[in-house]
Amino acid sequence: MSRALAPFIILALLHGPAQAQSLRLHFIDVGEGDAILLQWQGEKPEYILVDTGNPVTGHRALEYIRRQGATELAAIIITHSHMDHAGGLFQIAQSLPARALYDNGEDPWKDGDPNPFYRWYREFFLAQPNHKALKAGEKLALGPAELEILWPPAEGFASGYINARSMVIMLRYGKFRALLAGDLIIPAEQALARTGVELSADILKAGHHAAEDTGSAEFLKKVMPRNVIISVDSDNANGYPSSQVIQRMEALGARIFMTGREGDIVVEVEADGAFRVNQKPRQD
Repeated sequence: MSRALAPFIILALLHGPAQAQSLRLHFIDVGEGDAILLQWQGEKPEYILVDTGNPVTGHRALEYIRRQGATELAAIIITHSHMDHAGGLFQIAQSLPARALYDNGEDPWKDGDPNPFYRWYREFFLAQPNHKALKAGEKLALGPAELEILWPPAEGFASGYINARSMVIMLRYGKFRALLAGDLIIPAEQALARTGVELSADILKAGHHAAEDTGSAEFLKKVMPRNVIISVDSDNANGYPSSQVIQRMEALGARIFMTGREGDIVVEVEADGAFRVNQKPRQD
C-alpha cells in the first residue's frame, strides 16, 4: 500500500461511509382513505405527512410513521377535511409533534354541517397557532425537495363540493416529479389543466381514489404519468376504482399500483431523478 494514500484511508475510516441521501414517498395502506409520508433521508431526516387515513386506521398510519424513525413531523398537510383523509389526525397529531399544520383553508363547520367531526376539526386543527391555509403558488421545502401547491387557487373555485377544492401538490426533487392530487374531481381537474401550469409527472397519486368522477382524459394527458398510485380499500363499499378511469390511465402507458392490492407502496428517489417503486405485500 502506498504511504501517500494511507492518511486518506485512515481519514475515511474515522469518518465512516457517507450518509446515504434519498427521497422516499410512502403511500401507506390505510384502507379507505389517504395517508402519504414524505421522507427526506439524509444527515438530518425530515418528514411531512400528507393526509392521515380515517378514524379507524389512523393508528396504523401512526405506527408506520414511527417505524420510519420519525419522532416529530415538519408538517401535517390535510388536503381537505373529509374523514377518510383527516380522520387519523387527532391520534397522530397528539402522538407526534408537528411544527406546522396546513390545509386548503376550508372550514367545513361554517355552514352548520351537523357532523360533529367538523366541529372537532375546527377546534383541534384550525384553531392551532401553527395552522395555515395553503393556496396555489405557495411552496414548502423537504430537505432539497420542493412541494408546490397547485390547487386550490387563491381566488377560490366555484363549486359546492369540497373535493373540487382539494389541495393538489407537485413534489419536485431533481428531475423527479410526483403529483399528489388529493380528492380532485373532473371540474377542478379541467380548470387546473387549463391554467397552463406544468403537470407532467413520473408518479400520479390518483385523485378521489380513481372514482368515476375523476381522471378526465384532458387532465391525464397533461400529467402523462409513468406510474399511478391509487389509495383505495380492497372491495370497498363505494366501488372504487372505476374501471373506465383505470382504462384511461393504462391507455397512456401508466403502471397501476393500488394500496388495497399491493399494500404499502414506497417510492425511493435518488438525486439524479432515478426512482423505484417498492411494494410491501398485504398480510391479510
